[in-house]
Amino acid sequence: SPPGHGNCNAAVNDGTTTVGFIYQGGIVLCADSRITQGNVILSKSMLKAFPVSNHIMATVAGGSAECSFWIRTLAWEACLHELRNNEPLSLLSAATIISNATMDEKHNGRSLSMGMILAGRDSSGPALIRVDGDGFIYQGTAFAVGSGSASALGILETGFDYHLTDKQAFDLAFRAVYHASLADGTTGGAVSL
Repeated sequence: SPPGHGNCNAAVNDGTTTVGFIYQGGIVLCADSRITQGNVILSKSMLKAFPVSNHIMATVAGGSAECSFWIRTLAWEACLHELRNNEPLSLLSAATIISNATMDEKHNGRSLSMGMILAGRDSSGPALIRVDGDGFIYQGTAFAVGSGSASALGILETGFDYHLTDKQAFDLAFRAVYHASLADGTTGGAVSL
């Protein structure tokens, strides 16, 4: 274990599914609300989609304490950036902050149990970025993170069309997370759009 941490073998609260995609009406983010520790359900009401700023939303999957800490830190950094520069933090800059934190933790012998989808608007329109647990940044039009992401992506791949109506897009996101909960015991609870 890392210096100063003794033989700490604390269990990590993880397991979730969040999805995000861009369609003609904007961006949809959707997440479940279950927190587990091993096979034990600790909560069915954890929010996993958060405003980072007036221009950026995020969904998180992974260790609940780490996710909460880094969302608060990112929101603080976004606020400071806006105060200092009189302009909002860009989506890519927000992703870079999380990426750097993740890589810094790895460099120091720790790893973050966290994946994040960031959604917002940049100069070219709606944008979506995923930051994985290794700190890698991916830009794209559809992502899923968490333990049920493979199931959710299967639903997204079969049902996605850029020209979906709002109702169709919301239904697709809901179905992706719902079906992930059927295949993954750590995904579940309420589904939030």
